[in-house]
Amino acid sequence: MICCGCGCYFAQRGAWQKVCGPCYGRQKREEMGQLERENGELYAELRRLTRENEQLRRGGLDAQFVRQLLQLAHPDKHSGSELSQRVRARVLTMRE
Repeated sequence: MICCGCGCYFAQRGAWQKVCGPCYGRQKREEMGQLERENGELYAELRRLTRENEQLRRGGLDAQFVRQLLQLAHPDKHSGSELSQRVRARVLTMRE
């Protein structure tokens, strides 16, 4: 049989075999390389979306601003008021 990949003759093991062993191996390595590249791209996108999701979960607030909110809402500065405790608890969940 003539390999449709390289044009060389090879011993066909069945009607299903259209390419020689070396060409088959090369095709599979190329496919694997493409899948690895796609996997890397998808993993990078997953990391980006995870970071974006985390920012959205926090309300898009940066760490310094959250720290300032915690200082402003500290119960000691507001005679332990229930409102300051609720606000501080909510801000703390945004920080996690």
